[in-house]
Order: sequence, then C-alpha cells, then structure tokens
Amino acid sequence: MFGLNKQTFFFFGSRGHPDPDPTGQNKAWAVLALLYAAARSDAATDSDMRAEEEVTIDSLTIRTHTLFGISQETVSAFMGEYREILRGRNSVSPLIEAACTRLPREEGLAEAIFAQCADVVMADREVVGIEDEFLRELADELRLSPGRRRDIVEVMLWKNEMKASA
Repeated sequence: MFGLNKQTFFFFGSRGHPDPDPTGQNKAWAVLALLYAAARSDAATDSDMRAEEEVTIDSLTIRTHTLFGISQETVSAFMGEYREILRGRNSVSPLIEAACTRLPREEGLAEAIFAQCADVVMADREVVGIEDEFLRELADELRLSPGRRRDIVEVMLWKNEMKASA
C-alpha cells in the first residue's frame, strides 16, 4: 500500500491474521476507503497524495485493529477497487458514499473514523477549502451532528498543532 507498511512487514511479519471476509465487503474495506478518500480529497491525481498523508495512513493501519489484520494482498485489492470507483471523477464523493453504506453502525465508530480522516486531512498542516468540504460531506454521510463534527475537528486541530490550546 504505502511506504511505511513495507517497512513494518520486516518487523511484524505479514500484517497479521487471515482476512475475515475475503470478498472485501467488510468494515476494513470501508475504513481504509475513507482514509484513502481523506488523503485524496485535495489531490487531482493518485500521485498527488502528499507524503505526510501517506505516512499518517500507514501509521493508522498499524494502530487500528480493523486494518492491521488484513493482508497486503487485500490492501492492494482494496486500493484497486477505490481507484476504479474514482476513475474519471474529480471528487471522492462516490467513494465516501460507497464506504459509508458498507460501514456497520457501531457505537462510536463514526466519530472514530471521522477523527482519523480529519487527522489525514490535517497531516500536511493545512486544510484547503476542498478538504473542509470533504470533512463536511463525510460528517453528513456518517450522520454526525454539526456540533459533534466541530468538536472533533477542534481536537484534531490541537493534535496537529494547527490551533493553540486554551
């Protein structure tokens, strides 16, 4: 997938246990799709993804149980599916919609994924207008209230040192 995962393979072995659902219709597909969409939200092409965004996604895949357990082959297959969904489009909206329809409605999952996506968006230490639109659209698809979205974004701004703490 991204650079860091190739390095962690040498330390941890082959990224974990067998995939729980080889068809890809699972939570891991949706979570990784949303992280990928966050990284691509300000990119014109796949190669426009910033290094900071790639490193942040790699870090999240290592720390997120849902993603750590999937094989590199499955990650590659997922990435192919994401690129196919986005082919010929200048927006990540179709991928957001596809991911949110596959995402289970678990307590706190929407907030956690939104925070992770905000972290990816803020990885390069700037949020341009199209990234802000992405976060608003994602919050709507995840059914987060405007207040909840605002609270999470504020915490992530502090976390990424884009806002002085009170």
